[in-house]
Amino acid sequence: MAPAVVASHAPAKQSVRRSRLALLIGVGAITFALSARFEGSLALSGDVKHRTFEWMQWAPPSDHLLQHVLDTYFPQSLPSGAVVPVMRKHLDPMGILPGQTLYGQSVCSDEINNGKNDLTSQMIRYWGGVFPLGGIGGAPYVGKTGFAAFSGHVPEDGHIFILFAPHVGISPDGEVGKYVRAGQSKSSGACGALIGGYSMLINGNPVEAGDMDDMEEAWLCTKLAPVVEKITASENPMATLAHEAYKIIEDEVFKIVHTKFGKGSLVLLGGIQINMPKPFQSHFQPLHFSVRAEGVKPVDFMHAFE
Repeated sequence: MAPAVVASHAPAKQSVRRSRLALLIGVGAITFALSARFEGSLALSGDVKHRTFEWMQWAPPSDHLLQHVLDTYFPQSLPSGAVVPVMRKHLDPMGILPGQTLYGQSVCSDEINNGKNDLTSQMIRYWGGVFPLGGIGGAPYVGKTGFAAFSGHVPEDGHIFILFAPHVGISPDGEVGKYVRAGQSKSSGACGALIGGYSMLINGNPVEAGDMDDMEEAWLCTKLAPVVEKITASENPMATLAHEAYKIIEDEVFKIVHTKFGKGSLVLLGGIQINMPKPFQSHFQPLHFSVRAEGVKPVDFMHAFE
């Protein structure tokens, strides 16, 4: 009987390895090209940047209804994926880097703010952790005591970076203040806490100040009460509600922060988070970007987002 011939699998294995290597090289090249195109576009005009965001499917086309809503009510907003690179262009040369910087955020607890591509998640990945400062509506309820605890954790001669931002949803048909959540077929309010407080005030039944069982909503009702008429009289009350909430939150942030934690810098990035319908990324409208330190005049970096 003739001996059995055993086929060698070595060539096949080598072929598979070569295919996998080629695939990895191809993916790497594509990733590099995307990164280069994106990074290069940051220094160019607004139109070029937007076309890049559109090409990457981060933002709606310029003639899309959703882009019109963004341009009308949240001008100069940009996809969440663009914020960290813009921020780094100015902070890296100053030595404000991960490992030396403690990150805190005052944003709403709503789960739609915490998707893997949302700004909060991208910030946490970049800085390496987070100290939550806020609750429903995005206000910094931790107050002065919370900031004192937070700032006491800063690395020696290190820095603090704080993101503060209320949020607002936009439905697929362009309605501001609405968002279609995962697993649901109909849109619901976003931000629900802000809209709830506003609605209670209109109906004359706000949560009473000092209600220990609903402290955060009571705080929101108290703060929103003076601007209810302004919101109601505006062209788009839900968009105005988001902007008025931002002013309230910014004012509160300035009340509780300080620069007495050491020799490092305090970086403040404030704006409005915009929860966009799929497939687009959530957006961020920057409204404040500054760097300050003890004994030094604050430096305004808002031009970074122009």
